[in-house]
Amino acid sequence: MRKYYAFTLIDHNIEAIELAMEVVTELVQPQSRNHIEDIIKNAKRWMLATRNIADVFRAHKTIFETKTLNLDYDVPSWYESSLEEGNLSDFKEKCTYKLTLDKNRILSIIDLNTGLYSKNIYHWVPKAIENSTLRFFWKNGQRIHKTTPSIQKMPSS
Repeated sequence: MRKYYAFTLIDHNIEAIELAMEVVTELVQPQSRNHIEDIIKNAKRWMLATRNIADVFRAHKTIFETKTLNLDYDVPSWYESSLEEGNLSDFKEKCTYKLTLDKNRILSIIDLNTGLYSKNIYHWVPKAIENSTLRFFWKNGQRIHKTTPSIQKMPSS
């Protein structure tokens, strides 16, 4: 099973994310789809930008470059929030995130695991995840811009 886990993460990560988002879209009632479609698109963009870890495992040089992600819904804040704080639709606000990886930590994990287990990516990736956490390979987002609706005062009577 570990072999196929690595195969999915390394060779089919994007497809797995896209499939998951298609399933979520299909679960939505048809009368709500138009309203939910934009929300799901933002969630998918965030997932692909932060959870696509195949290139991280391969330590491609460009993967460590800082990227920005513009969203119409604050997906990262919603993801980190508690269930009581609302649905993703409650987090509608344009925002920009700076996406980074902890290069030193990732390269250290890769070096350790390729040294202990194998240079074969399909052998060491499951062990690296088992011995650390998948989160170490996700891009971290730091909000650098948030657009909030302006509040207009009503004239007093």
